Amino acid sequence: VPIPAPSFLCILRRLKALVNIQMIAAFCQKEVCHVRVCRLPVQSWANMLAYLVNLGITYGSLTGAFGATNTELSEKYQSLVTPAGYAFAIWGAIFTWEGIFAVAQMFPSLSTSPVVDTVTPWWIFACGCQVAWTLFFAQDLIPGSLVCMLGILLGLV
Repeated sequence: VPIPAPSFLCILRRLKALVNIQMIAAFCQKEVCHVRVCRLPVQSWANMLAYLVNLGITYGSLTGAFGATNTELSEKYQSLVTPAGYAFAIWGAIFTWEGIFAVAQMFPSLSTSPVVDTVTPWWIFACGCQVAWTLFFAQDLIPGSLVCMLGILLGLV
């Protein structure tokens, strides 16, 4: 006879014994099985999803998964304003700070902040435009890339 997998509530009970969940529970809203469970607004999950999709697609483009890499296309379209290769290192810092925002706004104390309410639609729009730009640019569709870049700009201002 197979042993049934432990239920989610059973796992939570075991975690409670291992970790002091009561400290975390102070931030949360609903009690389930003597452990508080956070109920975050949909916008918090949408913000995190937008960040993760953007991060994943952007990383995929670095590997050439969607077509030519940004490095290859930057070499193809050399101009007076094409930045040096090392200038793209700024994206590490940009994605780090975007990740900090995406995680921070998941905390219940920040998830209902008026700042998060205001930023959410523009954040999701900018992330969507950046994903689209990545895909258009990888396929060498420069006019579409330009439209996406203008969309990113609109989402940031």
